[in-house]
Amino acid sequence: MDKAADVGRRLVKQLSCKGVTSCPNIAKLSVSGVGLRSHTGVAIRMFQALAEAGVNVDMVSTSEVRVNVVVDGQYGDRALESLRAAFVDALG
Repeated sequence: MDKAADVGRRLVKQLSCKGVTSCPNIAKLSVSGVGLRSHTGVAIRMFQALAEAGVNVDMVSTSEVRVNVVVDGQYGDRALESLRAAFVDALG
């Protein structure tokens, strides 16, 4: 990460960009399954659970069968528990 941040800082200078930030302590959480294709409310349920737990989402990526979020690592356990509670009906 340090090496990538150094490269980013050099590019910032070359391209006159605003800046580079980094965070070494993150948590990545995912909700996945083929049901995401037909159940449009899955992402809504995910983001609502995280919001109600007071967890800020820093990054999001999606595919046809998965929604991934990155949160500050200090909130990783809280985020995971909120998602487990939100999807308890779908866990086997």
